[in-house]
Amino acid sequence: MFFIQDTSEIQKFIGINADFNFDILKPHLNWAQESYLPDLLGALYDKLVYVSNYGYSQQDLTQKPVFDVLFDKVNSVIVHIAVFDWLSIAGISLSDIGLHRLESEMGGTTRKSAYQYQELSAKEFYRKRGFNAMDNVLKYVIQNITIFTEFLTSESYKNLTTDIIPNTTIFNKHYNIGGSMLLFMKLKPFIHDAEVFDIIPAIGNTLFENTKANVNATQGSYATLIIPAMRRALANLAIARGIEACSINLVEDGARLIVRDSFNSNIETISKPDLSKLIAVCRNTGENYLGLLCSNIRANINQFPSFIDSRTAPLDNTDKKLLTFY
Repeated sequence: MFFIQDTSEIQKFIGINADFNFDILKPHLNWAQESYLPDLLGALYDKLVYVSNYGYSQQDLTQKPVFDVLFDKVNSVIVHIAVFDWLSIAGISLSDIGLHRLESEMGGTTRKSAYQYQELSAKEFYRKRGFNAMDNVLKYVIQNITIFTEFLTSESYKNLTTDIIPNTTIFNKHYNIGGSMLLFMKLKPFIHDAEVFDIIPAIGNTLFENTKANVNATQGSYATLIIPAMRRALANLAIARGIEACSINLVEDGARLIVRDSFNSNIETISKPDLSKLIAVCRNTGENYLGLLCSNIRANINQFPSFIDSRTAPLDNTDKKLLTFY
């Protein structure tokens, strides 16, 4: 069973006309639920589907208030993602034939087609709201992990507990992306690339894996000497790689990055020289923090015996065609 069953459930999260035809929106709601929640929640999603279909078991009944809050947070994600290209803000009304701007005239209010800027603003607002709400879902689940034990087996939980940059909030501390969950999701492959091609060659795979095992430490050498510099390096290197691969551009508010896609086809690209400068700045900043990371390790080498100092290791030039490290 899909979680959103009628218009009244949508109205918990956004304002729509009482006469709205729910069947028009239903396919979008179902798509949003099936496209994002299984990967986000893992086995916990299956538990929510079971509860939605059959109700609470006697054992789970005492936990119903906690599950009800989770359903509300999950449904907010579904609703906002599903209707980001339909819903209204600031003078736009949603009806069965799309978005309208409202204008007062003699005899009452009439509906007219929305201006393009109003449609684009509505799409962007609700799309951001939906994707960012995923962070709220994960935070709530973690806060109640003793109840939502199914989540412990999910890929999301593994990422939250072992990734060097596990979520939007932490990425945002090291490179401001406006708290955008959507952008963070798009940047994750580039974070991985920066780990594989920049971090691991610089410090060695063993130390990198040890860092992941200690990523949630709040005290000690990993928390103070490695993780902050590594996160700052990864964030900047991922941004540089993302710009090169996807034409990710800074926009005028300075806090947000936009990936050019079908929903943002009207966004103007910045000039190639400026784009190259931005890539160079991010790459240089990332490299500098990577250098700081290696310096911190060298200065405390007794605490990190697995460190492979590839940046200063001598070259083996026996075979002149190959350059390899001892």
